[in-house]
Amino acid sequence: MVVVSNTVAGSMIWDDGLTSGARELRFRVFGAPGRQYVVEASADLLYWACLSTNLVSTAGYFELSESPLDTFQRRFYRAVSLAAYHH
Repeated sequence: MVVVSNTVAGSMIWDDGLTSGARELRFRVFGAPGRQYVVEASADLLYWACLSTNLVSTAGYFELSESPLDTFQRRFYRAVSLAAYHH
């Protein structure tokens, strides 16, 4: 399961799972073109690690993949506007 949470009021962020398997997860994060978002991951929803900083394309999304996934029992994801990122 992919969970991307919106932490910035007024912004629209959602995800669209593309592929998922034991070795790789690929998904899209949608947002305002030209804005930057930090994608983070967590195993417990308490401690978050930055995976990447991404720029939303003119198409209105960016794609992200992560592998290998078989090292995680559970994994949560969120996208945070770079303007509001305080990590």
